[in-house]
Amino acid sequence: MRVTFDDVTKVFGTQSVLKNISCTLVGGTIYAVTGANGSGKSTFLRLAGHLLRPSDGKVIVEDTALPSPTSLAGGHLPQRGRRDKLGIANYLTREKLRCEIGLLSPELALSPELTGEEAISFLLGLRGITLTEAERTALLARVGLAPGDAQKRTKACSTGQRQRLALAVLIASNARLWLLDEPGANLDAAGRDVVRREARNAADRGALVLVATNDENEAAWADEVIALTEMVMQPKKPLPQGEVPSVSEAERVSKVRCNSNAKLPIEGSKNLPSTKSSTHTSGCTFDTPSGPSGQPPLRGGQKDAFLHLLRRELTSALRSRSSLAVMALFAITALLALSMALGGAVLEPPLLAALLWTLLFFAASMGLGGTFAADEATGTLLALRVYGAGQAVLAGKTAFAFLTLAALAIVLVPLFFVLLDASCTAPLLLLATLLCGLAGLAGAGTLLSALTVGAANRPASAGGLLPVLLLPVILPVFLPAISLTSAALGGRAAGLSMLVGMGLYDLLLIVSASLLFDSLWYED
Repeated sequence: MRVTFDDVTKVFGTQSVLKNISCTLVGGTIYAVTGANGSGKSTFLRLAGHLLRPSDGKVIVEDTALPSPTSLAGGHLPQRGRRDKLGIANYLTREKLRCEIGLLSPELALSPELTGEEAISFLLGLRGITLTEAERTALLARVGLAPGDAQKRTKACSTGQRQRLALAVLIASNARLWLLDEPGANLDAAGRDVVRREARNAADRGALVLVATNDENEAAWADEVIALTEMVMQPKKPLPQGEVPSVSEAERVSKVRCNSNAKLPIEGSKNLPSTKSSTHTSGCTFDTPSGPSGQPPLRGGQKDAFLHLLRRELTSALRSRSSLAVMALFAITALLALSMALGGAVLEPPLLAALLWTLLFFAASMGLGGTFAADEATGTLLALRVYGAGQAVLAGKTAFAFLTLAALAIVLVPLFFVLLDASCTAPLLLLATLLCGLAGLAGAGTLLSALTVGAANRPASAGGLLPVLLLPVILPVFLPAISLTSAALGGRAAGLSMLVGMGLYDLLLIVSASLLFDSLWYED
């Protein structure tokens, strides 16, 4: 692993945090990044892991340069010098590049409604990694946790236990670039020893380890110390025209002044379980805790990540029941109030259809607003961005939103017919209309929820912004849904071409969301 900063500047608003940084970081080394508060230590780490984009300059991971801020390159990054058997240049997707990254930070939170074991399985599952029971037990012991500690929900764990769980995920994640942001925070002395030992093990295997810290003890076990407040950039010597610098020359002319420390022996490791077997899979080295099976981890793809995310969403929703309760309470309360206000009056099918879809729309707006807001509020959004591929996250969130809306419709629609004395003459048409309409709401609502809460570190917007944005986007589905529902309730017949049009617009929404989501998910 090699990361190169090429004249990198990072600006937040009007404040320049890092300016004209050039250096080359190589694998097999632990770098301590030090500096005063606000000097940009965390920003340096996140730029190295392409969790942030530079305002100017390039961050090159091996041969892959992060696109400039104005680039619309989508989900692929050109990888120079690598071609397949047909001579066609390969492209390295951001999902594959992100697979090399692991983060340990107090800001990285675990899903509060999951147990420790479930949280580990979930985050590793996003990368297609499955551990056996024996491997999981050995992994927990390796970070100093008893099996009982991981049986509790993470919200009931201490901050130190949650930090150890996050470290367990990092160890098993196949990461070749370790980003340790204040790794000793919330940990006792034994926990900090575990972090030190595992960082050294990772570096010995060739991983690049970056540690952002103000702790002198943590900086002491690094191989080199990068003091951001003392960085002095050496000018690059001009090369003859057409000459390409060698690796050593490129490193020499872009060298940052560092304080070098000799490698320190790792103390206290004799009493900590560290037996492991190394398996090379898909360009990543997985440091598997040894278990009776002795088998490497099972690896999956986007489908497995989608299923793990959908399972996490369903588990969290059923255990907390907050979003489901809010939607159901709003819809049922509004329906009861409407029924009492009408006093038994019979409404025409067009008005009944408009009322039904208005209730569904506003109930959906209240529920879909929490699609990403809940992750942002609990701090789990960062973990999703580190370990989750964008398309898998979008698919899982959209599927969960659709299932939630379908559950709401199952409760609301029968009550609607009973309380408003409505009758349905074409149940299949009504069912098809509901499915198309709810699919459109789920697809558009999921993407707009990500936009309004800032899935890529954009400022969070008020939750009430979602209905305002959602209505114009969903109108091409909303208006035909009212007409088709009116026809199903005995009103004027509506052509099936309208239903086909709804389905095509749903497809357009989903495809557009897929194309737009990568730039939102991966870029600052």
